[in-house]
Amino acid sequence: MSEALSRVEIELRIDALSDIAAQRMKEASPEFASLMGGASVAFLTRDEAEDLHQLKLKLPTFAELRYEAKERIRERIIARRRGMNRQFL
Repeated sequence: MSEALSRVEIELRIDALSDIAAQRMKEASPEFASLMGGASVAFLTRDEAEDLHQLKLKLPTFAELRYEAKERIRERIIARRRGMNRQFL
């Protein structure tokens, strides 16, 4: 998993692994699922669980997402102010 993936591709792979785990959990008896802790992630193989972990590490943190959002807002404010200045020229 050394190739660079977009955020959308990462989320699609995470969803696919989650679907696999959920399907396996659904096929197991409720008692067994309960013994496994009741979480679908417990039904992933070690390799799948490691892939899931690595994919999640590639996602941006909430702090990074917040910073990106603030930058987008700042850029919109600057663009809006530039537009206002043109109105008065």
